[in-house]
Amino acid sequence: DRAEDDEFGASVAICGDYAIVGAPRKTVKVGFDMQAYAGAAYIFRNTSGTWKTLGKLLAEEPKFGDEFGYSVAISENYAIVGAPNDDVSTNGGVPQSNQGSAQIYKRDSINWSFDQTITGGFGGNGNRFGWSVGISGDYAIVGEPLNGTTAPVNYGKAGAAYIFFRGSLGTWKQSQFLNASDKAAGDEFGNSVAISGDYAIVGAMLEDHNASGGSNLSKAGSAYIFKRNGSTWTQAKKIVASDREAGDMFGVSVSISGDYAIVGAYNEDQDKTGGNTLSNAGSAYIFKNTAGSWAQANKIVASDRGGSDLFGYSVAISGDYAIAGAYSESEDEAGGNNLAAAGSCYIFKNCIARKTDVQTACRAFTWIDGKTYTQSNNTATYNIAGGAASGCDSLVTLNLTINGVANLSTTTSGTKITANNTSATYRWLDCNKNYALIAGQTGASFTPSVNGNYAVELTEKGCVDTSACVAISAVGIIENSFGDNIVVYPNPTNGYFTIDLGNIFGKSEIKIKDILGNLIESATVINSQKLNLFINQPAGIYIVSVEADNKKAVIRILKN
Repeated sequence: DRAEDDEFGASVAICGDYAIVGAPRKTVKVGFDMQAYAGAAYIFRNTSGTWKTLGKLLAEEPKFGDEFGYSVAISENYAIVGAPNDDVSTNGGVPQSNQGSAQIYKRDSINWSFDQTITGGFGGNGNRFGWSVGISGDYAIVGEPLNGTTAPVNYGKAGAAYIFFRGSLGTWKQSQFLNASDKAAGDEFGNSVAISGDYAIVGAMLEDHNASGGSNLSKAGSAYIFKRNGSTWTQAKKIVASDREAGDMFGVSVSISGDYAIVGAYNEDQDKTGGNTLSNAGSAYIFKNTAGSWAQANKIVASDRGGSDLFGYSVAISGDYAIAGAYSESEDEAGGNNLAAAGSCYIFKNCIARKTDVQTACRAFTWIDGKTYTQSNNTATYNIAGGAASGCDSLVTLNLTINGVANLSTTTSGTKITANNTSATYRWLDCNKNYALIAGQTGASFTPSVNGNYAVELTEKGCVDTSACVAISAVGIIENSFGDNIVVYPNPTNGYFTIDLGNIFGKSEIKIKDILGNLIESATVINSQKLNLFINQPAGIYIVSVEADNKKAVIRILKN
């Protein structure tokens, strides 16, 4: 039903297989009356690659000059349409001229129907609520760039934006009123808005100051990023162009998707390198969120930029793609067939090269981001500016597997030490000799021939680790009924050694024999736990027996 002056295409949005297009100056028939410039919006659906008109949306009460469709947005099952010239009556009062409204529509299967009208909480003549709209999941945002009713008189047209939330009953209610941290009269904060997940962005194309509030440049423009924490939205960052100049009107258009945002500056004059000045050629700026910090990542311009093209008047971004409109551009795609202000749009692809860095390490790994990881990780990313062969950024994703020796424990039975890890290879070490390797000892178990401290080195999945040292003090005990507390040290000995029986015994009978069984010495010790003995004989092997309270131990002693 196209007709002259409809301005079909003045606003557009797309989500999945559905698109919405505004025609804010569409004449609408209401009863027998024709309401000029009441406006309309059209829903399109993609079926097997073919887009067809699904329905026409009208305001709940179409009225002359409302310009319903001036702004549109769509997200999953909901669409929102702004009517910034709607004369709204709040609580049955006198209608406020051009206060503005927005209307939400809901999809049921493939059919779209009116759901709710929303208005700003601080209504006033000429506020233009609905000048810009955005929607994402259960949240919607609406710009009101001429708002000044909540601030002193000198803050007129400072602008505002409203966040709406869809509750469990399906009703949309205002949840928060947003304005700039450095609001000033005439900024027109809210002339553009967008929302995606936990982030929203609001443009203020007539704002004058840089991100820190200085460097006053009239109408250079700015944009503000807000982040949701729970149900509260707070300003996270004010962003401006790196090459801002007076009159650029940065923030005339905004869009956000995931960790990327795009901001249009349709009166900007320079190319990407800051040269080749063409008045009002226009540009757009890409910003990236890295760990909660938003920074300019790129400046984009038309490949065939020309003066007064107004590139960046409209922008959108989704995933790796961005689009910028230049409604005053005159040439076709090939650069010919000049038609004054026929208009063009330009699609850009994020040329970032994505790579995966596969790493395997033992216990810990320090990556190119300077962080040390002690657990496997396949989500960490790092951007190398200009790191790809094409000069594009290289986004590297870490795929790290941290291995380690799973079990370093040991079990001791008598003088036998056993590693409890059955998946490793083994090498036994003498802790008393600076962890020296013990020749030939590569099994899971080890029985020392000498008292001392011992550990096992385990190798598993390419990783090497060492158990705790185990003290062995019962080497040489041939027979023992005193229990596990008996300790003999040192053994081997240079002659002096001690037998600790673990308890005090009233009478201990001691005999020392040589390897042939000849009695060398005998003694009786009264009321003692530790028996301090000396073999005054040549080096060799000796057998010591101890009897006390019907208990007996027989010990082999090596004298060096």
